[in-house]
Amino acid sequence: MILNPEWPGECSHLITDGALTVKNGQGDACWRNPFPVTDIIESMHVIRGGTVVDAERTRQADVGIENGRITAVGDVDGGDTEIDVSGLVVAPGLIDSHVHLTLDGGPDPAATHDMSDFTASYRATANLAAALKAGVTTIRDLGSRGPLALDAGDAIADGLIRGPRVTACGRAIVMTGGHGHWFGREADGPVEARTAAREQLKHGADVVKCMATGGVLTEDAVTGAPELVPEELEAIVDAAAPTGTPTAAHAHGAEGIKNAIRAGISSIEHGTYMDREAAEMLVDTGTYWVPTASALHGIVENGVEAGIPESAVEKAADAADYFTDAWEHALAADVDIAMGTDAGTPFNLFRDIPQELEYMTEYGLTPDRALEAATVNAADLLDLEDVGRVTEDYRADLLVLETDPTEDITAWRDPVAVFAAGEQVSWMLILAESRQLSPRWNHETLWLSFDTRSRHRGSSSTQLPRPRCSGESASISGLRQRNPSQTGTKRKRFNLFSDIISYSLDNVHLAPIV
Repeated sequence: MILNPEWPGECSHLITDGALTVKNGQGDACWRNPFPVTDIIESMHVIRGGTVVDAERTRQADVGIENGRITAVGDVDGGDTEIDVSGLVVAPGLIDSHVHLTLDGGPDPAATHDMSDFTASYRATANLAAALKAGVTTIRDLGSRGPLALDAGDAIADGLIRGPRVTACGRAIVMTGGHGHWFGREADGPVEARTAAREQLKHGADVVKCMATGGVLTEDAVTGAPELVPEELEAIVDAAAPTGTPTAAHAHGAEGIKNAIRAGISSIEHGTYMDREAAEMLVDTGTYWVPTASALHGIVENGVEAGIPESAVEKAADAADYFTDAWEHALAADVDIAMGTDAGTPFNLFRDIPQELEYMTEYGLTPDRALEAATVNAADLLDLEDVGRVTEDYRADLLVLETDPTEDITAWRDPVAVFAAGEQVSWMLILAESRQLSPRWNHETLWLSFDTRSRHRGSSSTQLPRPRCSGESASISGLRQRNPSQTGTKRKRFNLFSDIISYSLDNVHLAPIV
């Protein structure tokens, strides 16, 4: 298969030790993937030589992993396996506090109403895989069909499918005919609202979600208008209190936001029309704001031309005009912010979740505070005490990045490697293509080979890749290792999990990420 028009080559599957090997036409090994596919769950694994960045501080440190947890951060001796990430950054996995697993990111969520439960399950599985590849290691689902998201979380915990850690609300509680009524649990009055909340808790809900105002994507709902009344909101909070279960309120309008805060809701989702008083109330009560900027951007930037219902586009455009003011109020008051995207809504895809951090900085949040929002703040909101930091005894939910995200917010895009509970679940191969290849490389075939089934055990140490063909110019390099004497070099990226077009015992075809 042709990798790109200027770089002919073909791919062949070979049995290896679980690492990726680059070979030339004579079969000479020229490149070794620095992130071998290894079974590190039950052994000591060391990520060595990187710059560790989290909400606490930045430091040069090794990271030891064992049994899915971080066992040491600093100078780590020994280890059954290790990788050298010198020149790269180790950061916590991202936490998205607001997603909808069964939505497909299509232009009209109403199109999913007739989707079978089986198809919805497949969609959720695909969304989970996309989120994990993007570096999201924990998500909170705030409204899917029935117990599907809760079941997905159990399936991941049991090892049946691969994905981020999932917390979920079950069904959102809505007034009869209110926003999201097609997937919510309709309830009217404090008694019914309390019963509805208890039903979700009975099914194992990690958070109780309710709709305090109308929304953009429900045709007849008025976006900022209050829906569940204060007494209903208070009943929901009261039902969740005995088990210490957090609560979340979809709330766009200022009045609905204030109703939810007074009721004791844990987080305000969206908060589009937040005024100064509402922002100050959030601070006074310690209530989190989850802005979900990606949701508005997805609708406004694509519009009716992309098939989004006209009513939704009009409401989103109006909301967007006020959203900037909401950010100004929140930043002036120093509101606690947790990252959430509303992933699954129109053109708001799970693979693009890290873009939310870039949106937040565009609205005035600094990169280091964006990191806090997507790690420690989100962990606190989700009531999770073992994620969000690179520190001992925490889950080994880790990303390897090319640059420091507190200096370059785009660093969250395309993580070099993703570890979820200590398991390496994705890596990125970054190759350099030179327009001044040596004569040998101009006339030879490049082979890429890997075997994801192989499990290497015992001691292993790998270094960042570098060319290993004698007499060759550095026309192929890995990650940030490049020959400074080389000119006209540009990099190509290949993801060895999601960008596989076909895979069999005989062939592996890779497509470049453009």
